Amino acid sequence: EPWLSSAAVESDAGLAALRLIQHTYPVARIQRDGNGKAVAADAEQAMVHAFAVVFSWSAARRRKRVVFGPRFAFYPAVVQLEDGRPGLDIDLAVVEDRSAIDRLCRFALARYQAWTQRRPETLRVTADGAPADVEPDGSFSAPGAEVVVVATGPDAAEIPVAEGTLPFPDARLA
Repeated sequence: EPWLSSAAVESDAGLAALRLIQHTYPVARIQRDGNGKAVAADAEQAMVHAFAVVFSWSAARRRKRVVFGPRFAFYPAVVQLEDGRPGLDIDLAVVEDRSAIDRLCRFALARYQAWTQRRPETLRVTADGAPADVEPDGSFSAPGAEVVVVATGPDAAEIPVAEGTLPFPDARLA
């Protein structure tokens, strides 16, 4: 149970990081008839998700039991030195920053920080590589398209029409 509890807390931090990443990209919702709605990243919602990452990651790092890889570990890596004496191989013995959750949270927060440094840009939509007209409310039409790409500046998200769903529900499309 203690390990399962730690796994749940760390998983929450990882999911918060993935939600933050999604909220720094433009997204779209597409209906089967090809009509859709695209939205750019929203600063306030992205900020809320950044706080969620910081708080959930903080909770994960306070846990006694660590899952998803070690934050700090020591292994007794005793080796034979060149002259035959025993020694400790420090490179093998000390392991740091191998937590997948820590890496994911750092990546998400770095992505958020880089995103905040750019100015908002115009929302663009392409359907199977061809530009689609985007209305001021974000609506567009792409009948028969298989893949829709929604972009702002260098950020882009590919939305397969057949699936039409995002990894996480997104309030921007409500």
